[in-house]
Amino acid sequence: MRSRDPAPVSGLPRLRRMALVAMGWTIIVAGVLAMPLPGPFGLPIAFAGALLLLRNSPDARKTLIRWKRKAPARLSPIVGRFEAWRTRRRLKRRAG
Repeated sequence: MRSRDPAPVSGLPRLRRMALVAMGWTIIVAGVLAMPLPGPFGLPIAFAGALLLLRNSPDARKTLIRWKRKAPARLSPIVGRFEAWRTRRRLKRRAG
């Protein structure tokens, strides 16, 4: 089975990835802290942080895959919609 993790990077790309992972965690924490506030602001903020984290952290992706295998019924509505959106987006990029 081929790993989809990017090759180890060094220098500026690694620093950029580390900064994006830290920013993802910061946004997730901000979303969790905003959840008690009136209105649905916390969940979309936390979701945006999770997306940023998943795009830039191989460990987060591995954890999500592990969760998908353990409890597919819980994650399939959320992850399925995201994967369908991502597939449509990739196809649009290839076509145009």
